Amino acid sequence: TETLFKALDISEKHKFDFLTGNIYSNLGAPYFNQNNYDKSIGYAQKSLDFNARTGNENGFSSSYISMANGYGMKGDLKKARNHSFKAIDAIFH
Repeated sequence: TETLFKALDISEKHKFDFLTGNIYSNLGAPYFNQNNYDKSIGYAQKSLDFNARTGNENGFSSSYISMANGYGMKGDLKKARNHSFKAIDAIFH
């Protein structure tokens, strides 16, 4: 994760918006693997929010999928299902 945070600093400094959104998404993976689902979901939400602000709709589906996985592991199946459907909608938008 340290390398991802360094990459995030560089990406934000140089305004590489597409890359910044992807880095936020990737930051959630290590937390997911450590069973820290709240933090994983938080980074997926940051990715989604960033991509929405910058108009990168291509990043929406992966953010929604990451959130669906996190909610599913937390046992919140309603939110997992809703975010899964949002991911599908984002793909076919």
